[in-house]
Amino acid sequence: MSDPLLKLLQKPLFDPEKRHRVSLREYMDLNIDRMRAIIGNGLMTNAMWLSQPRQSEFRLMLERAALIGAVDYSLLACIVDHFIAGDAFFAHGSQHQIAQYHQEICQLKAVYAFGCTEIASGSDVANLQTTINYDPHKHCLILNSPTPQSCKFWIGNALHAAVVVMVLGRLIVKGVDEGLHWFRVRIREQENGPLLPGVRITTCDPKGGIHANQVAGIRFCNMKLPLDALMQRYARFSAQGVFSSEIPPKERLKSAMQTFIQERLFLIAGARGAASMCVYLAYRFACHRLVKGNEGSQSLLTKALFRQRLYAEQLKVLALKLLEQAVLSRFEACWHQPARRKELHILAAVVKSVGTWLGLEVMSACRELCGSQGFHHHNRIVTLVMDHGISTTFAGDNNILCCQVARDAINRPRFANENIAQRIESLIVDQCRRAGDFSHRQAVALTYARALDLIINEGKHHPLVTSEIFEDIVHVFSPKLYEWELVASTKLEQNATEAQLILLNELLKPPSELVRAPIDKKNYVKHFTKPLYDNKPDFSNRNTIRNPYRAYTWLRKHQPVYWCEHLQAWFLTRYCDVIAAQADSRRFSSNRMQQLIDARVPENKRTHLNEFIKLASRWMYSQDGDTHKASRHLLGNAFTPRSIEALRAIIQDITDRELSRLHGQTDLKTALFDRVPALILARLYGMKDDEALRLRRWTRDIVMFLGGSQDADQGPDQALEGIKEMYACFAELIEQRRRQPGDDLVSRVLESGQNSAASLDEVLAQIVFILVAGYTTSADQMCLGLLHLLKHPQQLEALLADPTLIGSFIEEMLRFDPAGSLSHRILMEDVTIDNITMKKGNLVYLIRASANRDPEKFHAPNTFDIRRARNEHLTFGKGEHFCMGTSLFRLEAEIVFTSLLKRFPDLQLIARRPAKWRNSNLQFRGLKTLPVDLGTGV
Repeated sequence: MSDPLLKLLQKPLFDPEKRHRVSLREYMDLNIDRMRAIIGNGLMTNAMWLSQPRQSEFRLMLERAALIGAVDYSLLACIVDHFIAGDAFFAHGSQHQIAQYHQEICQLKAVYAFGCTEIASGSDVANLQTTINYDPHKHCLILNSPTPQSCKFWIGNALHAAVVVMVLGRLIVKGVDEGLHWFRVRIREQENGPLLPGVRITTCDPKGGIHANQVAGIRFCNMKLPLDALMQRYARFSAQGVFSSEIPPKERLKSAMQTFIQERLFLIAGARGAASMCVYLAYRFACHRLVKGNEGSQSLLTKALFRQRLYAEQLKVLALKLLEQAVLSRFEACWHQPARRKELHILAAVVKSVGTWLGLEVMSACRELCGSQGFHHHNRIVTLVMDHGISTTFAGDNNILCCQVARDAINRPRFANENIAQRIESLIVDQCRRAGDFSHRQAVALTYARALDLIINEGKHHPLVTSEIFEDIVHVFSPKLYEWELVASTKLEQNATEAQLILLNELLKPPSELVRAPIDKKNYVKHFTKPLYDNKPDFSNRNTIRNPYRAYTWLRKHQPVYWCEHLQAWFLTRYCDVIAAQADSRRFSSNRMQQLIDARVPENKRTHLNEFIKLASRWMYSQDGDTHKASRHLLGNAFTPRSIEALRAIIQDITDRELSRLHGQTDLKTALFDRVPALILARLYGMKDDEALRLRRWTRDIVMFLGGSQDADQGPDQALEGIKEMYACFAELIEQRRRQPGDDLVSRVLESGQNSAASLDEVLAQIVFILVAGYTTSADQMCLGLLHLLKHPQQLEALLADPTLIGSFIEEMLRFDPAGSLSHRILMEDVTIDNITMKKGNLVYLIRASANRDPEKFHAPNTFDIRRARNEHLTFGKGEHFCMGTSLFRLEAEIVFTSLLKRFPDLQLIARRPAKWRNSNLQFRGLKTLPVDLGTGV
């Protein structure tokens, strides 16, 4: 493993299957983390471009681009987006500007985006409409997207991460159009932060590939920029506001476009790397796949028809390799000769268009060669096909580039006839000159002829293969050039022997460190069928989260002490282990907020969550010992039996009012269960109803994040915003109650705080915690309880016939499917259970939902039985962390269910509108909807 990039790619950060286990937003964030690991470690950087300090490593950088192109093209696209933005900066910035931002770009201290393309112009860069007006009165620049057509679109990295966009726009000074110039535009103060004034962004998703590239549309709304936003190598404003430029107006477009030239070499590098990976995997698949023949089972590689198809694709990859080497050598030799830039521009157009077309052709063919296995994302080929699809129009539309090549060939004809490619070019040029124009077909053929000429010359001077194989390489271009005398040779089919394919595979195979596709191994069938024979649960699978009880049964039986790699935590699933851990706060500590965040959030995104950790760590559920006792004491007066019973009339009034609004078919999740707990808490806190309903979003965002939601819209940023807003709201409420106490929970907690000398911060923390803990789980639990009751009509009939069963029904619904299905602990020392040692500092999940169905404790645990005796479930916890809100919830549930069934005894589920589950969160179970038919009512 000689290249440090290969070593880096072995780390879990670069696991290729991770993209299929995370949400789109998480995949986007993962890509930025990967990009930072590569650029931040100096393995690829703008400093390695030609004309930069490390230009001697330009060829190495492109070789690494090929490696990344074979791993994840969206990652390469993100890197290239940052690079070309950086190149625009270095090519047009003054020495002072470069000195100021060099490290920021080359060490990825800030993510950059390349703001060139507009939605209505595409590759027609000359007609960009984005304007940057000079304001002489304020001595600043005003950046604007004057029309919808001028909005920047398909801007990579910009959606969430980019802090800076290099914007190409039309500079207007005193009403005069001074042409296209580059501007360094800061759109955020920090990565993933809010947008600055004057910037609006929308996503370009869903897109057909490179899903992790944060592609965005941007509208600038008269955004104010400092004068030094203008790149000042060639253009500048004087102190008096006078604009000057060293480049004549007619040359400014050409100058602005020079950044595209080197960029295009990354495209063929990525295509060559991905194509190499695909032909290697197709070869390996052919070695492993057995087919029946006259002599028994034989590998697919023994079949001549298959070999002929694969051999042609191997030859195309060799052609890519030779083409890339030929152009790269010319770039290295000529880049510092300005007079030859036009020649390099045409070379870049040739290599980019033919390279990406040919590469994608190889990938698509290999997808077919591998049949359905080629269509599986874990085998990588179809993923590469999908992601590389953008390459034919990325960094210039191939068809337009071919037209540029054709114009150059016609205007500067080459009359040499040294090889078949040159003869074809000469023939097409003569046709076009006689006609006075060229067709699209001729432009494409001219570009392929130029590419083939480069390949032939490179193969002659730096041979990779025998003359026989090299002749076959030339003939794979016949489908593009047959009209001009390049006829396919039958020798190509004859040469497709097993020995020849083995030889080429050795020449083309990627580094072994890159290959992680199952079809690389002989046992790929076993790999894909393993789930059919293995019951081991997968907690990254949303179906498992949606219904984890089968997984819990398996764990209790086979691995009651289980390490979950996905959640980075131990699972305890037996009743005896869970109840023992709940009672053992010395070894199983509740002070686990930091470890929870560490398990939920990538390391580089945790810093701004320190405030969340600080605030949430003050909640009693994050405390142990005397600190926990003091917090419980603060709330003691609010949750005495007398205080709770005093709420009966209030809860009944709220319930009756809400039920009176219901009729016909309705979603009880939103119409009843989401509302009642919030309205009850509003009365408890002495708040208005509409204020309490507004608090639901905050509690949902916090609870779903802490529970490990897989949904991108329930992540750390939403939770942090929710907790900050909630604290601000209740700080104001506490201040009101200090000035004017009332008969509510806040006033009683303040009184307890004064008696115990608790600080206002401590009072505030517990008041917020009650809302966070009490709202979401109460709403979800009643929703789940009704669903199971309606799914068991005999139990419903029993409850309707005997309302005194309401208490045991509530206990059974809490046992059978608890909304809060687990709690977390952090280990204060090594703990061994069943000869398995959990290490100090590890996170442990106490799976109450599993303990509640342990057959060692409960008879027929998977049966929903509202007459169950001795229902000692663990849903509310045990020991010092026993839930303080237990009595309140039981009273609430008793009143809601009694009143609901009394008013609507005929309610039933709607068969054609089944309940929808929330399947993103293992800790907090619940429904998205619960449609019911209420019947006629009473």
